[in-house]
This record gives sequence, C-alpha cells and structure tokens, in this order.
Amino acid sequence: IRSETMLHYLALNKIYVSSGSACSKGKKSYVLTSMGLSDILADSAIRVSFSKYNTKDQTEILAKALCNAQNTLVHTI
Repeated sequence: IRSETMLHYLALNKIYVSSGSACSKGKKSYVLTSMGLSDILADSAIRVSFSKYNTKDQTEILAKALCNAQNTLVHTI
C-alpha cells in the first residue's frame, strides 16, 4: 500500500502520520534504500512519532487502524 494512500486512510480516522523518512522531503529516501528496502517497500513506509504523552490506548488504536487499513485497502486497490 503506497504511503500516501495509508496516510489519507488514517487521517480519515483522525490519526496523523507522515510518509517516508524524515530526511527524504518528498524524494526517494536514501535511508530506507540503504537499509535494503526495495523501491516498492520504501514507497509504502510511514513515519509515526511518539512522545511521552502518548498512551498505550493510543498505540492500540493505531495498531488496529493499520490492520483495518490493510484489510480494507488491499482488497480495494
């Protein structure tokens, strides 16, 4: 699933993440490719930021939303 597609799906659920790596600025991420990820996998990367104020419940909501997104988007794309 392309990162932009996942980003928009999660935003509909009021979950806001970023696409790619922090250093990519809209370009192909050299960090992700240097880790050995294919272009397809690198294009599906999302970046999630946490702080000390995040709760366990919030991480569980994110995990469930990612599972729901995968189940929904894989069958509709």
